[in-house]
Amino acid sequence: MINLEENNSSDKNKKMMILIIGLLVALIGVVIAVAVFILTSLNAEEGVIEPGPIHTNVLTPADITFIPLSQPIVTNLVSDVGGRERIASLNLNVGITHREEDSDDGAAELISLMEESEAVVRSIALDVLREKTFEELSSREATAMLSSQILTRLQDEFQTNLIVNVLIIDLFMP
Repeated sequence: MINLEENNSSDKNKKMMILIIGLLVALIGVVIAVAVFILTSLNAEEGVIEPGPIHTNVLTPADITFIPLSQPIVTNLVSDVGGRERIASLNLNVGITHREEDSDDGAAELISLMEESEAVVRSIALDVLREKTFEELSSREATAMLSSQILTRLQDEFQTNLIVNVLIIDLFMP
């Protein structure tokens, strides 16, 4: 009778070991599948940049004149789900290209127009900022998103592609 119990115990141990090894193999397979999925989705989002010829139309900092706002823009943000109100302060510069092949002498006129029209620039930036929530502006991509949206609206308002950059200097949300 003792011998029969030892065989049952030995069989149970073998079955338990096989079960544990099987679970470990399955777990390793799941981890590998998740890692491959994450890596492929990151590459798809960022896009793979293939080396190519050097483009002559790439702007350098020397090709851009930045026009700063005289004061930061301060406004209320969209209230969160709980009704909590937050404020944000935004300071930015608008970049205009003055490279000869892009501007055709329109850059000097646009720069003086932008300097005279700071109220329009402030209004556009204020409208974009007022549409945001605290959560949206807390993300890593917040400054790039704001910059892109303000740039698009400025280009539409001034009907020009000479406005090439909106540089977010400071975004503060107490």
